[in-house]
Amino acid sequence: MSKVNSYQKSLLYDLQETLERALPVNDDQQERNRQTLILLEQVSSLIGGFDIKAYHNLINEKKLEYDFQAAQTIANKILASTLPASVLLGILATEKLNEISQKNKGVYYTDYRLAEKMADMLLVKFKTLIETGNDAPKLIDPSCGSGILLCAFLEKAKHIQPVEQLITHTIHGSDISTHAVRATILSISSLTSDLAAISDLSKHFAVADSLIAKSQLFEMVGSQKFDMIIGNPPWEKLKLTRHEYEVAQGTTRHYGMEFKKLSKKKSIEFEEKKANLKKYATDVDEFDLETRGEKDLYVAFLKLGLKLLGTGGEMIQLVPASFIRNQQTAQLRKTLIACCSKLNITLFDNKARYFEIDSRFKFIMIQLKKGTGLQKIEFSINDTKLGKAQVHIDINKLQTIRPDFSIPEIQNENDWQLFYKISSTFPHFGKNESMWNHSFCREIDMTLDKSLFVKNHTKKKVIPVIEGRMIHQYATGVKAYVSGTGRQALWEQSTFNNVNDLRPQFFVEPANLNKVQLLNSQKWRVGFCDITGQTNERTMLCAYVPPGTICGNKVPTIEFTYEEQFEGLSLLWLGIANSFVYDWLIRKVITTNANFFIVDSIPVPNVELGDSRCTKIIDIVKKIIFECRMNFTWETAELRAEVEVLVASLYKLNLSDLKTILGDFPIVDKQQPSVAKEHRSSVTRDLIISKFLTINNDISRESDDLGQRLLFYKNAKSVPFLPSQFKSQNLPWPHLNPVIQ
Repeated sequence: MSKVNSYQKSLLYDLQETLERALPVNDDQQERNRQTLILLEQVSSLIGGFDIKAYHNLINEKKLEYDFQAAQTIANKILASTLPASVLLGILATEKLNEISQKNKGVYYTDYRLAEKMADMLLVKFKTLIETGNDAPKLIDPSCGSGILLCAFLEKAKHIQPVEQLITHTIHGSDISTHAVRATILSISSLTSDLAAISDLSKHFAVADSLIAKSQLFEMVGSQKFDMIIGNPPWEKLKLTRHEYEVAQGTTRHYGMEFKKLSKKKSIEFEEKKANLKKYATDVDEFDLETRGEKDLYVAFLKLGLKLLGTGGEMIQLVPASFIRNQQTAQLRKTLIACCSKLNITLFDNKARYFEIDSRFKFIMIQLKKGTGLQKIEFSINDTKLGKAQVHIDINKLQTIRPDFSIPEIQNENDWQLFYKISSTFPHFGKNESMWNHSFCREIDMTLDKSLFVKNHTKKKVIPVIEGRMIHQYATGVKAYVSGTGRQALWEQSTFNNVNDLRPQFFVEPANLNKVQLLNSQKWRVGFCDITGQTNERTMLCAYVPPGTICGNKVPTIEFTYEEQFEGLSLLWLGIANSFVYDWLIRKVITTNANFFIVDSIPVPNVELGDSRCTKIIDIVKKIIFECRMNFTWETAELRAEVEVLVASLYKLNLSDLKTILGDFPIVDKQQPSVAKEHRSSVTRDLIISKFLTINNDISRESDDLGQRLLFYKNAKSVPFLPSQFKSQNLPWPHLNPVIQ
């Protein structure tokens, strides 16, 4: 994933530049950060109306010289902005760090659009508390950063209570960074001229690691619990990679680049840093058996929030979307559901550039009320084009189809009903008592076995290593290696005729493989690319991997126990897994990896020996691969459309269900010519629907209309099912000859 500039950063570019020009030249970033705070404290005093010297005495800052002209210039620009002054000060005061230090400290400001949404949601609770007689409710941000969330809340709440009362009694915070706490106080101080209130405010903030120093947080409120919690905790894992360590040491490198041997001193330091992180994870008691695998800081902050929050209190936090899907957080989801009386989850993606991360990255805004008796989860997707449709997910129904309480990414009630209908009708793929009994295999590890790989080989007897990018639906070898390493490796689209035409990055010698690896490499088997995404053109990419190859760990293969009893079972799986129905199911619960846990959780139709639909799918898939050789023509598309209809029949879907599913793939056919006055082509959808009507003997006006549309597409040289990567490169679809070695 690639980074994007955040919307907020680009919006405030001029203001940031004005601030940078006003600061004294200094190569020491730490001192420059300090000078930034001092200047912004002057700006805050001009906006709030308090005496800056008295303020600095209050916080023990000995500053005798001030640049009031620069401060006034910045203050004027802030006051002329459409964003609240306190929030702007928080953004400007965010500590400047290099990329690795920023990652380690979790220093990322929160976009004001998100902060405002969170403030609005929390304001409802605040009003209720005031109306019921609690005129001094307690709010805390345990990872406050530069205070943007607290400021956003204050900007709303100041219309209900005087600011001085709010900052004297309500607002609390904590952060591990001294800079962050100071930035928060200066931002909030711009809302008042009352130094006594500011003095009280400063006593409500702790420079501390909230995950370790919980007692300090409780002491702020006299050992009672908080009424409200707001936060955007760090999203980092407690894990130090060799790449991160070397970048922090000043080494210029890209991810995936080969490592040089570390000096003895650096090797010891690297191992010590890893050990310290491991010890820290042990010391933080929020990490326990409820969170398996690698430790995510946001998970610990969620659990901390539950401890800080009083019964009936509300918490709103921003966390990665992986929380609602990952196997590692399954027990935490159960704990959360057990101690809530209200749970509202809103899913966002980064297309609106909230953060300086990839636009496809997804995160959630989670709002909960502490209590018991939760009956439903209120789930919605915040889509700028489609709006926000709230779906009511019944807890009992969710538990029936997703025992780990992973939440499918459903857009509306119709989506939920269809997902539940399929999931409650058919068993998960991982149910071993079915005909689908199977085992996954990672044939060779791209990291652990890298010493076995060779690039430029002269020997005839070498085996190509299949990487994830080389896999597409039904086809292997759709990308060819050109040059480079890691993420800077250059690949090009390719056609594939047989094993000898593969152009992989790596090869291995047969003598270096163990018996199991060698056996796998000598047979046809199903393999799928486990690096994928919901927003891709297609999510599940499953191929019939030929003999004479070995798959890297990003291309897991599947061995079916009953393959001998049910001849062609793997080909049947291939047809189902490459269908839109299966694709729709998996993209509802996936993030960026089709791991074993995810694949095993997908419902699959029951199959029986002698089922004519299964036999037909197997025959068609054989024809697609071995007779048509994946030569991408209208004839091949007709065959694939028939598979789609047969799979829909196995899943017991009607026409309306199928249309719902096909409508959820917005970028399929984006490179194809469209019918007049339509924004994009729907040739693949139209062909599948037409085939469905034909097979089900549904002769109607719709079938006539589809016939006319398909005739247009055919005359326009449009090709259904053609991935855009081939159309855009003007390449034919890969061929695949069954070469058995």
